[in-house]
Amino acid sequence: MPKTTYFHMGISDRIEIQKGLDEKLSVSQIARLLDKSPSTIKREIERNSITIERSGNDCQYKKNCQERNACTKQCSHRLCKHCKSVSCYKKCQDYIPMCCDELQESPYVCNGCNKYYRCMMAKKIYKAVEADKRYNAKQHDKFCGFDLTKKELDEINKLVSPLIINNGLSPHAVVVALGDKLTISESTLYRLIDSRLIQARNIDLHEKVSRRPKLKKRKNKDSYAVLTTDKKGHMYSDYLDYIATHDVFTVEMDCVEGKKADTAAIMSLHWKEFHMQLYFMLDIHDSSNVVEMLDRIESSLENLDLFRECFPLILTDNGHEFTDIEGMERSSLIPGEKRTHIFFCEPNRSDQKGSCECNHKLLRYIIPKGTSVQSFMQSDMTLVSNHINSYIRKSIGNTYPYDVAMRALPKNFFELLGLYIISPTEVIMKPELLKNNSAKF
Repeated sequence: MPKTTYFHMGISDRIEIQKGLDEKLSVSQIARLLDKSPSTIKREIERNSITIERSGNDCQYKKNCQERNACTKQCSHRLCKHCKSVSCYKKCQDYIPMCCDELQESPYVCNGCNKYYRCMMAKKIYKAVEADKRYNAKQHDKFCGFDLTKKELDEINKLVSPLIINNGLSPHAVVVALGDKLTISESTLYRLIDSRLIQARNIDLHEKVSRRPKLKKRKNKDSYAVLTTDKKGHMYSDYLDYIATHDVFTVEMDCVEGKKADTAAIMSLHWKEFHMQLYFMLDIHDSSNVVEMLDRIESSLENLDLFRECFPLILTDNGHEFTDIEGMERSSLIPGEKRTHIFFCEPNRSDQKGSCECNHKLLRYIIPKGTSVQSFMQSDMTLVSNHINSYIRKSIGNTYPYDVAMRALPKNFFELLGLYIISPTEVIMKPELLKNNSAKF
């Protein structure tokens, strides 16, 4: 009987679910492996699996179909089912899609199907990284100050904003006029306007009610007003668009400084989905040394494709050390090739890579604030990385980042960078760690 536990699922659990589905295990077998209820696994698969649209003609009548000119283009020299320019399901009135028998049975996904790559029907697939992104997005919606999803917010905006902007109605009048069509209270509507989450603004109101805000919020200025033109195409909105259309994880990049007089700095790379953060020593805290360190990492991995797989995109802030976009993106192994995609957070919005910033507190256990980093070498940073990523975290189900990451990233990535697991009982999270380091990068 499974233990009664109430921890939220993490990326490690979802990787195990995907692995089980790929191996054609049943929901009950996966539940036993994860020590969870089968209903929990079933709900996870239902909620976070994704649908992939049909990739060809999947009509039930395709085999014996003799239809011509369904699109009225008079191309009578061939049957419609052989046409590559117009899909039958868009034009043919007799089109009925095939239904896969496998999707009518538990676990209702295509993982592990040996016909997956040649099947033309619509597919349903469970991917661990995508499922974790969906879950985190839902959690963000819950705790962003309003118990509203993006879809609900869009619907409210469509109902409310035209009445306030075009009709000049007050929020109170809007609430009364819409009645049951509006699912929020008047006070919530005022807060939405204050937070600039809908098109209507305070300037559109005839009289702004003076209200004490629940929390003191940072002034929400035009995010990209201070960005230079060379960052167009690399902004945070571009990042959101990119991850919406590409199934990749995010690597967050930052720099940690020591004393003010130091010219050196520590560059950190954080894999958000795995809670893994690696540290690299910069001799000088500037853009050329950031590019040089990325070149060193790529050279150590000895393969551009391996670098691309492990660093599909990098999200960073607007620090002076990250200004050489071209240098960070281009490959040092193959001239003219691109090794990664660089994107930037909005100015003064470090919360947009908050997991990276939050993880720095673990580094401060070993290198306290105010400590000079001038004398540290890359061997020190590799040792620090190994101990921090072998440190057990409650947030990822009482395991450690390397345990999660090593199941998702290639084995040679860790071997080539000298990364290895430290026994949980031998992990040191104090300044004493660096006193007797003899490791090599």
